[in-house]
Amino acid sequence: RDVLHCLAYGCPNINVALIADCNSAYATSRWGPTGVFGRSPGLLPKPAFVALATLTLMLDQAEFLRFLPTGSTSLYALEFRRGNAFAYALWSGRGARTLTLDAGPAGIRDGRDSMGRPLACVGQTGSFDLVVSESPCYLTAAGPLAVLKAGSPLHPDAPIMDFTVINPMD
Repeated sequence: RDVLHCLAYGCPNINVALIADCNSAYATSRWGPTGVFGRSPGLLPKPAFVALATLTLMLDQAEFLRFLPTGSTSLYALEFRRGNAFAYALWSGRGARTLTLDAGPAGIRDGRDSMGRPLACVGQTGSFDLVVSESPCYLTAAGPLAVLKAGSPLHPDAPIMDFTVINPMD
C-alpha cells in the first residue's frame, strides 16, 4: 500500500525493503526482518515479494491519473493509464468493503489479488460487486471504471477470550 501511495504522489524513488533479511544480531531486532526474502542460507521469498511482483505485473509502465471518489476516506481506488488501457488498485484501510463498480461495455480484462491469484470479476461488463480488503487488488479495463457505491465496512468479530487472574495484587 505504501508503494501505491508513492506512485500516486509521484515519489521519484520508492525504497521498499532490503532484498533479504539481515543475518547476525540484527535478524532478531526490529531492523533485521525487513527483506522480501528470508535470512540466508534459505533466502525463501516472503508474501511481500509476491505482492511486489503482482504490483509490478499489473502496474508496470502505468501512469497515475487520479484517486477515484469512493465516498470514504478509508477506501482507496487509484486509477492508472497503462498503454491504451486503464489499471486500478483497490483496497480498504481496515477490514473489508463491497464496492459496486461499473466497467461499462468494455469490461474487465484482468483482475488479481495481491498474491497474483485471478479474481472472479474478469470478463465482467456493466455493474458488478467486488469485495476489497486491506490487501490491494488490481483490475485492468479497456475503458474507465466508475465507483457506483461503497458498502458498509465488514470487520471480523473480535475473539472473546477467557482470562485468568494470575496475581490479584491485593
